[in-house]
Amino acid sequence: MLDRAPIFSPSVGRFPQGMIVQVPLFLDQLKEGATLETIHAALVAHYAGQLIVEVVPLDVSAKLARVDAVELAGKDTMKLFVFGSEGGEQVNLVALLDNLGKGASGAAVQNMDLMLSA
Repeated sequence: MLDRAPIFSPSVGRFPQGMIVQVPLFLDQLKEGATLETIHAALVAHYAGQLIVEVVPLDVSAKLARVDAVELAGKDTMKLFVFGSEGGEQVNLVALLDNLGKGASGAAVQNMDLMLSA
């Protein structure tokens, strides 16, 4: 249980499709021992084998100059990034997706995919 709710922070820009959603976390509000690496490892384990969600490796994320909001335009996939500094007190979870493909019909297709692959 958190003492403070995480901040949900969507980014808006001048692009026709694409969305960046950020959730900054304070590590001292999570389970003892939570680090940039353990959060990333938990996401990798949770999404292992998924075709729709990609958890970007930490070394790749660290080298990025920016996250491109339109990178996934027209695609029904999502990229998850974990940003922060080693030993730091905060982590920023970032999701990159095409928000126009994530409506009810996109959710229905994803749910069907999950049911058929189980």
